[in-house]
Amino acid sequence: MSYPPMTDAILVRDVMTEIKDIVYVREDDHIEDLFKHYKLHYYHSFPVLSEDGHIKGVVNEDIVLIRLLYDFLPPKEFSSIISRAEVKNIERYISGDLSKLCSQPITIHPEARIEEAAATMIRNNIDRMMVTEEDKLVGVISKRDIIRRLIKTAEQ
Repeated sequence: MSYPPMTDAILVRDVMTEIKDIVYVREDDHIEDLFKHYKLHYYHSFPVLSEDGHIKGVVNEDIVLIRLLYDFLPPKEFSSIISRAEVKNIERYISGDLSKLCSQPITIHPEARIEEAAATMIRNNIDRMMVTEEDKLVGVISKRDIIRRLIKTAEQ
């Protein structure tokens, strides 16, 4: 199946999920707050925001899983399945402080083209990106968002 080339630019803003529809955590939340989100929502990661909406990072399933394994497994068994690097950083997980547990997100501007977003996600082996303006989260775009939009465009 072959599709004609896109003639009009499709911007990230046109396909992203807007901030009002995003589930996020605050940087001063504790990991138990994150556990609640994982019970309620089927997401792989959550943005971590400051009180004024600036993106501080992203927390993902790996962080939650490492913390839960630490809580549930005997120390020797935990150490045998978690990498040395993670064991050395266990204090981060024990603290439960989300500001220490989040990783730096890969971001994109809402006026970028979706092909730039797609290329960045493919290159970095990620499924979604935080959409930011002046370091404030305005949305999230995923590979699935782009796929759906391209299929819809091709069918028109």
